Amino acid sequence: MNPSTSTTEQLRQQADALLQQGDYTAALQVMDRVLAAAPEDPEALVSRGLCLSRLHRFEEALRCLENSLEQLRPDTPASIIENLYDALAHACHQLGRQDEASDFGRRSLLYKDEQAGAKAPLPEPQAKAFDGA
Repeated sequence: MNPSTSTTEQLRQQADALLQQGDYTAALQVMDRVLAAAPEDPEALVSRGLCLSRLHRFEEALRCLENSLEQLRPDTPASIIENLYDALAHACHQLGRQDEASDFGRRSLLYKDEQAGAKAPLPEPQAKAFDGA
């Protein structure tokens, strides 16, 4: 891992911690530093969009999230895609764009259902005989 990748990952972790703490302004500033190094990183774009949404900057959030949607790659982790669809649905709803909000909400549910179906089924439970004691 080169120093640039290491620094970017550290910044991403810092931004995630700030997001969890509810410090969306600080998280946004850190995420902007990540995007300066990797401007088309879908995970960073989603996190930036989430920050903007939490700050009620829904127009900016939507533009950022739509950009992230365009940057998705086959190796994008499922959790990022789920967050993206959910955030898009929320931003569209807040902007009164109900048809788009419904579309992204539906896409989110279909994607989550697809991901759940991709996991190995649970083994059948083995019932023990009742011993009456």
